[in-house]
Amino acid sequence: MAKVLLFQCENENEIRQILTPMKIQAVSVPKTKFHMALGDLARGKDDGGYFGSEYPKGSMIIMCDFTEKQLDRLLMDLRNHKVKIDYKMVMTATNAPGTFCTYIRGAA
Repeated sequence: MAKVLLFQCENENEIRQILTPMKIQAVSVPKTKFHMALGDLARGKDDGGYFGSEYPKGSMIIMCDFTEKQLDRLLMDLRNHKVKIDYKMVMTATNAPGTFCTYIRGAA
């Protein structure tokens, strides 16, 4: 099932309004879980740990288990609604072990 992980998104309600008709779940990731692997977050795991470093700046959405059609529609709807998100990423088997901080610091 397709899912979007939301990291530090100020416009979360707008994103959820776009995702609802598409029947795609949106999961807001709390800052305390920034240390966890993306794959674990997508599966709803909780390691009970705590992120103890400085929080990175910027918003990011990570799209999980999307079809090409879903991806195209979401990106078009975000653009049409002028929803500002600093970074967008598709989760793959290759990047699933990484963390939000790894990717956002690499992109900045």
